Amino acid sequence: MKLRAFFGKLKKMDFVLLTATFLITLFSLINIYTLEINTGNGELFNFKKQVIALAIGAACMVFFAVIDYRWYRDGAYLAYAVGLILLALVLAYGNTIRGTTGWFKIGAFSLQPVEFAKVFTVLALGRFIAEMRGKTRSALFVIGTAVITFAPVFLIILQKDFGSTILFFGTWATLLFLAKIPKSHALIVYGLFIAVSIFGWHNFLAVYQKNRILNFIDPTRDPLGTGYNVTQSLIAIGSGRILGRGLGLGSQSSLNFLPEQQTDFIFATIAEGTGIIGATLLILFLLILFLRFLRISKKAKEVFGIFAAAGIAAMFFIQTAISIFMNLGLAPVTGLPFPLVSVGGSSLVASFIMIGIMQSIAIHRSEE
Repeated sequence: MKLRAFFGKLKKMDFVLLTATFLITLFSLINIYTLEINTGNGELFNFKKQVIALAIGAACMVFFAVIDYRWYRDGAYLAYAVGLILLALVLAYGNTIRGTTGWFKIGAFSLQPVEFAKVFTVLALGRFIAEMRGKTRSALFVIGTAVITFAPVFLIILQKDFGSTILFFGTWATLLFLAKIPKSHALIVYGLFIAVSIFGWHNFLAVYQKNRILNFIDPTRDPLGTGYNVTQSLIAIGSGRILGRGLGLGSQSSLNFLPEQQTDFIFATIAEGTGIIGATLLILFLLILFLRFLRISKKAKEVFGIFAAAGIAAMFFIQTAISIFMNLGLAPVTGLPFPLVSVGGSSLVASFIMIGIMQSIAIHRSEE
């Protein structure tokens, strides 16, 4: 690609989406930096890893943005197959962190295949829906999308990553709703979810995962034991009040009362440090991001572009909503990363890849 054509494509990017993306990421980096400084981690290990992941992610975003997204449609099934292979390999050779076998250790860094499987699965679903155009009311359509969704879900369940399982199902259900499947088929889908949930509860969920759900149902059952994390999260959010206590300066965060403060409960640390004003500002940036996703999906002129963009939007929205609600005690603790916000290189890079695909749809829709 000639430089002139390259920069010509960059000029067509959705700059509102781009600005929102980097404001969210900047918000996160400042929080991570101040948190590590004020908790005595002078080496800034997580901050440095996140900056490296940001650089890689930004490069990936530009790369995926300038390539015509129809190439992703053509390669969707191959990418999906690669994702399945990685999910299978991590079960055999991966590291177990916090009860989930989902990481490849590469030197000082870790690679989490499920984050990239999310991207590949959305692309595969988008291609299948495009190929089944006009047949979305058939049983074959629902079965086909179910197979595409539940093949990775089965491997993810074996990893004991049930947060990602919820995310995959929610994205699938959203795309089926947008495809306007018959109500009878929708009832079967939700019945399948209930059946899988019951089966998973009795056969796959570990005790600590069951406790997370039980604590969500009854927050008072064990506030100082298995419910300790959410209790500390609520204290942190409440102590931030309107203006906050200063980034990284809140007692819950700086004194390490709040666990997983850079991952699962990073929203609580932000709310403690910046108060209602800072937390609301972050949510506003996220809302702008989501609305631009919807705009790109709505303006796409080709079925794959519409549903790939809608699938990415669903992934981001569900994951973000669960992360925030989890910190507020309104959802069980799942371990899902907060897109663009929580520490995690794989999640950050995968998020930027998805944003790059969204930008590609925005850039190339005029060429359809």
